[in-house]
Amino acid sequence: MYVIAFGEAAQHLHLHLIPRHLNEPASKAWAVADSYRDMDRGDRAAADPAVVAAMVQRCRSLLSAPG
Repeated sequence: MYVIAFGEAAQHLHLHLIPRHLNEPASKAWAVADSYRDMDRGDRAAADPAVVAAMVQRCRSLLSAPG
């Protein structure tokens, strides 16, 4: 099983638990880690911080909404 922990942008615990079977070739699910490595190398642009902040605020408002 692959275990990936992220949480640099918004301080939180974020885990991906990706099952991997013994007879299974490299899983496409592992590509999420490759995306983060691409961003670290500068080969892929990170998300716009303003867009991320707006998404976080929207999630907070939905979680705090009554009902």
